[in-house]
Amino acid sequence: MTVRSVTSGSRHRRYSASTVSTTDVRTGTVARIFASALQHNAVRVRDLAPGSRIMACVKGNGYGHGAVNTTRALANAVDGFAVATMGEALVLRAAGIESPVLLLEGPHEAGDICKAAEQDLSLCLHARYQLDWLGQQAAVDVRSGHVFVRDLS
Repeated sequence: MTVRSVTSGSRHRRYSASTVSTTDVRTGTVARIFASALQHNAVRVRDLAPGSRIMACVKGNGYGHGAVNTTRALANAVDGFAVATMGEALVLRAAGIESPVLLLEGPHEAGDICKAAEQDLSLCLHARYQLDWLGQQAAVDVRSGHVFVRDLS
């Protein structure tokens, strides 16, 4: 296994070569995200907030670094993942990610509530119409903790 040294500010760390690399086609800029660095950061957050649950946000394709690879790198280090849309959540499920996933934008149509239940996804509701959709889906098995309601006033 190759080990690379990385200097960040005044710190110098060694990371294994397991990386997620992306290239900006417009500028040619290459970003290399070290899986071990992600894991280290998650452990550090857990150390700073003992007893807290940690959810890693991987929306926007892991902020352009690959949501599936980022999620796999963090699967054993965090309690769950957050994405913006149903499409992003379904990509994770199709890749075999079984960790809890929260849709930050909530459902965009009434049918998304059934999809969320089928895929064991959690929803964040932001608007009264989303709450109405949930009420219309009475037959859907929505387990406790799978729906988060923001202040709808």
